[in-house]
Amino acid sequence: MSSSMGWGRWRHACTLVAMGLVLTACGGGSDSPKSANDNRQPSGVGGNASSAYLVTESSPAGATGLNAHQLHLVNPATGEVFKSIPVGPGGGYELGGAFTPSANGQGGTRENASVLFFIRRYDNGEGHLFQAPLVGTQAGVETRISNVIDACGIWETKIARLDAIASWLRVETAGDDHDCRQGLDNQFVFVRSDFGSAVAPAGSPFGREKVLVWEYNAQGELTWIYGYVPWLGAVYAVDTSTAKLRPVTNGFTLQTVDIFSAHPTDAHKALVRVGRTITTLSWLNGEASLGPAVATLTDAPLGFVGTDARHVYFSQDSKVYRIDPQGVVSLLTDLPQGGDGLDVIAQTPSSLLIVQGAQNLDSTLWVVSKNGDSKPRLIETLVDGSNYFLAGIAGEVVVYGSSTERDSSQGFVTLKRFVANSAVQPPTTLVTGARYFYGINERQINHGESTTSHLFWCEVGGQPNNCRADRLRSYRLSTDTVVNLGPLSPPADPSTWDLLGDVDYVDRSYRAMLEEFGSSASPGSARARWLFQADTPQSLKAIVLP
Repeated sequence: MSSSMGWGRWRHACTLVAMGLVLTACGGGSDSPKSANDNRQPSGVGGNASSAYLVTESSPAGATGLNAHQLHLVNPATGEVFKSIPVGPGGGYELGGAFTPSANGQGGTRENASVLFFIRRYDNGEGHLFQAPLVGTQAGVETRISNVIDACGIWETKIARLDAIASWLRVETAGDDHDCRQGLDNQFVFVRSDFGSAVAPAGSPFGREKVLVWEYNAQGELTWIYGYVPWLGAVYAVDTSTAKLRPVTNGFTLQTVDIFSAHPTDAHKALVRVGRTITTLSWLNGEASLGPAVATLTDAPLGFVGTDARHVYFSQDSKVYRIDPQGVVSLLTDLPQGGDGLDVIAQTPSSLLIVQGAQNLDSTLWVVSKNGDSKPRLIETLVDGSNYFLAGIAGEVVVYGSSTERDSSQGFVTLKRFVANSAVQPPTTLVTGARYFYGINERQINHGESTTSHLFWCEVGGQPNNCRADRLRSYRLSTDTVVNLGPLSPPADPSTWDLLGDVDYVDRSYRAMLEEFGSSASPGSARARWLFQADTPQSLKAIVLP
């Protein structure tokens, strides 16, 4: 199960979040104040999160000390930098914002990022935790979090309340050698964003193991954290108010426990993997248990796992299975032999989009009905080391990318579109030889996944370092429309450039930033950031960093 739940950069889901019947993927939080009369707000309604500052980062050439790496708060309406925050080399950051659960408890809506969490790395090697609101009268005002002096990285952020009053952070700290780079003795701690600068963090018993579940009560408060404790060989629950451990019934496994998938119908349950066994983890108000085995995997690599409101789907070898809410496993389909490994690159309401084939060999793209009521449908076969990737899905609309081994090394792709539940409509080509740089996910999350709203690319004609402002495109999946983000004619500056390949930040109004990287005049160096609104032609604006 994966998803992009981060509020700026793409991330993968790693845990489950539950409140009553609430289930989502990884999120974040904020304790930022809001005001109806705020002269520090970007243009728009004061205090409205839709006008929160955007965040980007830079490493200015020749800068030293804390200025060697900086975070910048950008006005989304004008592209002007409101504030630059020096964080020093190796100073990482995360974004957080509120989450509104859906009525059925199987998802919800993530709001704009409203708070910035970051590590400031000093010349003496110390790493301190800070936060800065992105909205309100205190926007950009830094506050130190806890007395941690050896922070190495922020692994996860979770709101302490669903209304984003505060957040919990799981932080990696340096060990006895005080060196983050020597990770074997590094430790993990929990820090709440309203811990004052004199408050010590709470130790995390889970070590490097991922937290399995973050449980919220009916009032929207984070009350229990569940995870695997390596030194006890068992699953435990942590009471967030006391930091005390409570063992999970039947939780002693002596084998690492990982999330396998969300449960299709019950947000108080998840399927977990214990070695080769798939079982059910159930929880409520700190009481939890591991159930009997649902399925036993073979020694073959696990191809994929996906969940919808009816089933969990997974594959091994050439076989695709599904698990119903009662834990009954059935064979959905057995694809023709001749390809190594299966991987789902998309899931629509009706179908699974599956790639069959090993890396650097021929790859075949299939559509498999989730009902098992029809034969797998062959979409396309690529040869000579070509490979597929998912670009985006919106309902039954699927956009996938492909590239040859040579083109892949240069970042050139072909994007095609088709409708998964329409057997008569062949894929249509959107663009070839493009420099593709990801897309935007919708704010709505369901079973840990969200659909795609927009894709972005630069029409470079298969030529490296050939991007230019007038060649940038935005594509909206739901309407099958392409927008020219830059000017209709070539800009006055004729130099061309490459793209770093990432959209730094996206807000609920589909405003985003990207980085121009490696110009023909200065290969390999970042030149500028750009701001745009994904549905608005000629909305590209240069962001000039200090």
